[in-house]
Amino acid sequence: RVFFLIPWYGATLVGTTDTDYHGDPDAVRVEESDIEYLLTAVRQRCPGLGWTRDSVRGAFAGVRTLQGKTGKNVGTVTREWTLSQPTAGLLVPVGGKLTSARVEAARTVDVVEGHLRRAVGPSLTAQRRLPWAPRESWSKWARTQVALGLQHGLDAETAGASLRRYGRRIESLWQRLRAHPVESQRIDLRYPFCWAEVAIAVQQEMASTVADVLRRRIPLAILGDQPPAVTQRVAALLTVS
Repeated sequence: RVFFLIPWYGATLVGTTDTDYHGDPDAVRVEESDIEYLLTAVRQRCPGLGWTRDSVRGAFAGVRTLQGKTGKNVGTVTREWTLSQPTAGLLVPVGGKLTSARVEAARTVDVVEGHLRRAVGPSLTAQRRLPWAPRESWSKWARTQVALGLQHGLDAETAGASLRRYGRRIESLWQRLRAHPVESQRIDLRYPFCWAEVAIAVQQEMASTVADVLRRRIPLAILGDQPPAVTQRVAALLTVS
């Protein structure tokens, strides 16, 4: 089967696996069997890497819905998206993935419009830019924004990484740094994330726990173990905010 090795902040993302899961979605965890499965695949295809279990810095898992069929193994179930209607007036999207979510949402809107008998035409999302995409060419916009990042105290790598994560919302980072210039310092010297991003995660992105910040907004806990001082400072910022 297909698996991926993707460069990611100086490390490599390896995945994916599919394991049938029936528990609480909030309790899902990466199983050791999944890690070993991927490591075995990498050893077979890329023996020169020499990766072992100790090479794994972190891992994450999630739950997604699939079109279930009685008696079928999860590995053989289709990943294709469908919009089902189990009862009148209830539409349930099943399957799909993040990269196709916009198309799926447009189709869902079109079906809803039909049910409501509203003649407004098909969804227009395909003709619209993503909300945070720059209005000019990426290269021109990025040069300007990286220069602003440097003016606000960021190093070039952190400024560039921030653009790819925030898009046009980068202005919220600049505003935070103008008010709190000391927060331009990296959280962890190994990775391009600054302390101002923690404040933004808490104040604008609904982060409410240390895990929200260091795993789900800024993936430092996945990239490697964090010093206790970092965790303590993030916890203190959560309390203050």
